[in-house]
Amino acid sequence: MLQRIKQAVRRDNKSILLAALFSGGLFVSKIPAVVAAPALIARQSFLTLLLFGGLFITFRLFATTVARHMTLEMTDGKESNRQLVRLFVIYKEVVKVVVGVSLSLGWLAGLLFISEHFREMFLLVPVQLGGGLTALLSALAYGFTSFVDHIHYPH
Repeated sequence: MLQRIKQAVRRDNKSILLAALFSGGLFVSKIPAVVAAPALIARQSFLTLLLFGGLFITFRLFATTVARHMTLEMTDGKESNRQLVRLFVIYKEVVKVVVGVSLSLGWLAGLLFISEHFREMFLLVPVQLGGGLTALLSALAYGFTSFVDHIHYPH
C-alpha cells in the first residue's frame, strides 16, 4: 500500500510542485499580517493546507484528463504531431474549465438572486427555483462539455 502511494507521488510530482508553489506563494504573501498578529498563524496555515489540497486535486485531475484525451486523440500512431495534439487537448480542457467556472459563478449569482427576491415567499418556491436553475445550468454544462469532447484533432 505504501509503495503504491510512493509511486503515485513520484509519477505525479508536477501536481505537487505546482500546488506547493501556489499555496506557498499565498502563505508567503500573508507573512506581514501574521507577524502583526501572531494568533493568525494557525488559521493561515490551515487555509494554506486546504488550498494546497484543493490545488493538488485540481492539477491531478487536469493532468489525468489530458492524458486520457491524448490516448483518444493519438489514433494514427504518428509521433510527429504529438506536441500539437497535446496543445490541442490542453486548449480544449482550458476552454471547458473557463466555461465551467463562468457557469458556476452564474449559478451562485442566480441562487443569491433567488434567495434575495423570493425569501418572503413560502420556502418551497425558492427551493424549486434554485433546483430548476441548478438543473438548467448542469444540463448546459454537460451539453457544452459533450460538444467540446466531440471535437477531434484534424488528422
